[in-house]
Amino acid sequence: MHIHNIAYTQVGLGQQSASLRAAALSMLVIVAQKDESEGGGGATLGGPVLDKLKALKDDSWWAVSAQVSIYLGAVGCLNRVLLGV
Repeated sequence: MHIHNIAYTQVGLGQQSASLRAAALSMLVIVAQKDESEGGGGATLGGPVLDKLKALKDDSWWAVSAQVSIYLGAVGCLNRVLLGV
C-alpha cells in the first residue's frame, strides 16, 4: 500500500491543478509520518519526487506552499538539505 500512495502522490504532484498538487502533498505528509512511525526514519524520497518538491516549494498557490512546509516539518532535516531550504 505504501508504494501505491507514493505513486499516486507522484502523479498528483505533476498536475496542473493547484488543488490536486496540494492534495498530493498532503498525502505525502501522511506517507512520511507513517514511514517514521514504522521505524523508517521518515519518507526520505529521492529522484523524481524530490525534483517536483523543489519546484513546488515556490508555488504561487498558498496551499501548495503550506503543504511543502508541513512535509518538511514532518520529515526533518534530511529532506530540507536535499531541497535547499
